[in-house]
Amino acid sequence: MNPFAPLSDRDFRRYFAGEVLSPAGSRPTLCDSCWWGTMAALAYAGSPSLPALYVLTFVIGLVEIVWQADSLTGAALGGPILVRFGLGTAFAIDAGPGLALLAAVAPAVRRAPLRDARPGPAIP
Repeated sequence: MNPFAPLSDRDFRRYFAGEVLSPAGSRPTLCDSCWWGTMAALAYAGSPSLPALYVLTFVIGLVEIVWQADSLTGAALGGPILVRFGLGTAFAIDAGPGLALLAAVAPAVRRAPLRDARPGPAIP
């Protein structure tokens, strides 16, 4: 049995790619990948210079500051929205960006035609 057989199905390939790429945007994954990838590139290029390490550390620090500011802003706005407008509104505002992304991507997704069912090998 070929373990890669499911990859021949277009829908499964899309699902699999989404599952692989899904955590790529999370802060720890993004920052760690950036940090270690850049360090690996510098190491392969030779001995990293001190200015290159300073620049890299500065850039990573800026990324961390932006992520922290985002977390603080969300929490600072979430509390008053929750108190003033209620839990449903807070969840609706939180779901807004995800729903907007879904609405933007939905027209690009086409339904595949149904395939004829073919009998497969009998499983004992």
